[in-house]
Amino acid sequence: MTNDTSEQPSLENLRQLIDAIDAELHEKIVERIALIDQVAKVKRAMDGNIHFIRPNREASMLRVLADRHKGQLQVASVIRIWRELINGATALQSPFSVAVCAPERSVGYWDMARNHFGSSVPMTLHTSPSVVLRMVDDGPGAIGLLPLPQNGEKEPWWPALASQTENQTGPRVIWRLPFFASPTGRFEQLESLVVAKL
Repeated sequence: MTNDTSEQPSLENLRQLIDAIDAELHEKIVERIALIDQVAKVKRAMDGNIHFIRPNREASMLRVLADRHKGQLQVASVIRIWRELINGATALQSPFSVAVCAPERSVGYWDMARNHFGSSVPMTLHTSPSVVLRMVDDGPGAIGLLPLPQNGEKEPWWPALASQTENQTGPRVIWRLPFFASPTGRFEQLESLVVAKL
């Protein structure tokens, strides 16, 4: 008995199909960025002080993406791809950086920030929450990642946010991370809050 391979695509044909899809994906990414540039121009025309980080929109986009995803690729991989697209596009509209507070220089907070904000966003590491809050308050485009408040901590950072009045424009919490927990696990089971002036 012989295997009939006459109707099966060859390895070369399959690779050509993959290459064609990759080229189309890249074209769509370029097209998407061009549209985002138009959105940025419209926003600037409406309000010159517009903030380009939109946590609610990003969360909504990722939830829709996760809900409609099907196929063998893990949804965590798809979300990671979109996080890179979102952050790359946001940085083109208005550059930003992330100040990471990692007590005892815990690598888990750095990884959490990198997973959420992508591979090309500048990040700095700090052990003091007050330093991170000052950087966010003073630096245009600065975002801070801080450990989730704990009972009995030596340097609680959240009272600085809680004491703001409604008219103040200081840092405020915009995300709780991780937004999406990877099924493959994490180096440390940590949670954090992200603060920014929006």
